[in-house]
Amino acid sequence: MLKNPAVVRAAWKREFFVALKRTTATVAMIKKTTAAFLILVILLITYFNHLSPIFLRYGYIPTLSLALRTRRFQLRFFQTL
Repeated sequence: MLKNPAVVRAAWKREFFVALKRTTATVAMIKKTTAAFLILVILLITYFNHLSPIFLRYGYIPTLSLALRTRRFQLRFFQTL
């Protein structure tokens, strides 16, 4: 038994657009995740570049939260961004 071509076309279009929306959402999620990861990497690189003189001066590795609390570090850190 043959199906009505209009019904088949409508069903195919519906399925196609549902799949397209799903793909678009996945691509958007991947883009956001990649952007967040790159920002994190850039911040970590900047953080460790700035801490190298602190390592040499004090001889220990301060945590990020402690380093970010000091006013001098904040001034130097945000001037280079």
